[in-house]
Amino acid sequence: MKLLQRLFGGNGSSNGNGNGNGHSCPSLAQTVHREPEVSPPSPRELSADELRTLLSSDQPPLLLDVREDQELRTHGWIRGAVHIPIGQIEDRRDELDPGKHCVVYCASGMRSYGVGAFLMTNGFENVSNLSGGIFSWNGEVERPQD
Repeated sequence: MKLLQRLFGGNGSSNGNGNGNGHSCPSLAQTVHREPEVSPPSPRELSADELRTLLSSDQPPLLLDVREDQELRTHGWIRGAVHIPIGQIEDRRDELDPGKHCVVYCASGMRSYGVGAFLMTNGFENVSNLSGGIFSWNGEVERPQD
């Protein structure tokens, strides 16, 4: 199953429980032996001001921009960011260093939050999400050269 489907639903499965007896309630075995639900790890929310401070430190974080190509052309990107569109994260996460602090951002912070949680469930320990995304960033942005 692809990352987008896991983050935002749409996996194509029905909501039925699949117990085969035509009833919509779970069987006793399903009720008694249900695994406890575990919440996925959550990336820390980071403000634009906090990010600016981190970027000027001796050990700046890796910036990961997960927006689509058109969004970068339209709104620019934060200088030094690595661009991996959200749909490619699963296949390209080995391009990122799981030992380095990673700050993920998108347009408003929703998609990047999901990507941050995905990275954390896949061995990345220090992941932050830029709260408000690029729209909250009031620093300089790079723009494509025409």
